[in-house]
Amino acid sequence: MAEKISTLILKVDLECHLCSKKIKKTLCKLQEREKIRSITYDEKTNTVIISGPFDPHKLSKKLKCKACKIDDSSSSKHEVDKSLE
Repeated sequence: MAEKISTLILKVDLECHLCSKKIKKTLCKLQEREKIRSITYDEKTNTVIISGPFDPHKLSKKLKCKACKIDDSSSSKHEVDKSLE
């Protein structure tokens, strides 16, 4: 059975040194436990793009609880990984 790859896009103030440090530390701790495959930080648009076979709503809620610096306007999309079929 194919795994669903989710992509979560979060708005975070990456220009703030403390906010950036906190979200990076939190994602680093959750990366293995939540099956996160890739994390991309875009400082120009203040977004963090997270990809992997995880539940995006659950991860978003967990990050808002632990990091507290995430804007409510987050988006997610699902894709099926065809290499695992």
